[in-house]
Amino acid sequence: MAAKAKTGFSGLDRSKTLAENTVNAGPVVLDSNVTFVATSPDIFTQGYFLVDVANFGGNDHFYLKDGGGIKVVYGQDFGSVYYNDVLVGTVMSGGPYISVTLEPNVTAESMTAMARAVSYYYDGDTPSAFGRVVTYRVLNSSGADTSATMLLKLKPENDAPVFSGLDAQSVHSASQAAVGVVIDADVHVANPDLTGFKGGKLAVHLAGATATDQLYLSDGHFSITGKKLYLDGKQVGTVSADGHNGHDLAFTFSSAISDAQASQLAEQVSYRSTAASAPSGARDVTFTVTDTEKSSTSAHTTLAFEAEAPTLLSANAMVSDPFATLKAAVSGAPDDLSAVFATLEARAAGLLEAASHAHGALGTDHLPDLHLSAAVVDYLDAIGSSLLDHAQSAHPVLVHELSDRAQALASHVHEVLHPVHGSADALI
Repeated sequence: MAAKAKTGFSGLDRSKTLAENTVNAGPVVLDSNVTFVATSPDIFTQGYFLVDVANFGGNDHFYLKDGGGIKVVYGQDFGSVYYNDVLVGTVMSGGPYISVTLEPNVTAESMTAMARAVSYYYDGDTPSAFGRVVTYRVLNSSGADTSATMLLKLKPENDAPVFSGLDAQSVHSASQAAVGVVIDADVHVANPDLTGFKGGKLAVHLAGATATDQLYLSDGHFSITGKKLYLDGKQVGTVSADGHNGHDLAFTFSSAISDAQASQLAEQVSYRSTAASAPSGARDVTFTVTDTEKSSTSAHTTLAFEAEAPTLLSANAMVSDPFATLKAAVSGAPDDLSAVFATLEARAAGLLEAASHAHGALGTDHLPDLHLSAAVVDYLDAIGSSLLDHAQSAHPVLVHELSDRAQALASHVHEVLHPVHGSADALI
């Protein structure tokens, strides 16, 4: 007696394992050898081709991939499926399923082509160890149903760590070079494999470093004692390069270090110069991190120090911080604070006198060229906002008096810098 012909799906692999990085790269056809034999002549009548998945996650995506005669043209809500340029169905896909509403002209041949076009894409980095049960099914409105299943597994592969939040430039004023600056206070690093950084490293390299360049850790959760790296008082690694005198700053982790902790360490990396003057020019700073799987990634920022723009106080005097004297005197006696204000008033008068001379030489339209507006704003901020912020709790009695004086000065400055048209007497 002749063997009974197989119907439905045949040749579908019962189990398949795909490499994580392969399905990360784009949709991969699950089985190019599966075939379909109709179980009954009317199996396609008002029929559907479905691919559904058990144990799926948000990173699992299924599609019909073009090829083997299949072409999918996507619209706003669904796609039109063509086999050799003949419409054979409409499809919804992209999530953990495929649903094709079949056209009446579907044949076993076109159904086989659709089954061979089923493809899978994974856009995550930590695939589940559980297999995904993928079911191919054809059914119709009369209840006819035929199906086959595949156990789909993903083989995890190592992913390199990732930097984020590292600014392209780390720019500071020249006066901060000797004091020290944090290079980037919100840089983040992560291991997509979720295994952290135990046994890994963090290294920081400054291009063109000399003996006056110092890399170090600012205050924070991490600290250094000798050759040991501590996290909140517990040793978690060693210092393989101390960052002193032009050397790299590098650490090796001996304990479990999470993404958040590795980020905290990177955020504490700082720079200062022991040179007589601030470094000139921009220099590349390279952060390199190695994860538990020994995969490494580097990221770069440019470190630069810029000279502060001078502030004009009088025809012969230039200073960079009009707040310094005021802030230093805030904790002093009320008389001292009042004297500081009087000094600021006198300096503002000097500023306006300089403006008067400049007016004669350049004309009012050119006053901004001397940065007069910026200088006046600095003074008003110092006299007004900064004074109130720093002195109110210590000297409440003086606040109203000094505030009134500041307001009067502000009015006078406005008259000088914005004279009434045609008035030659507005300048001091």
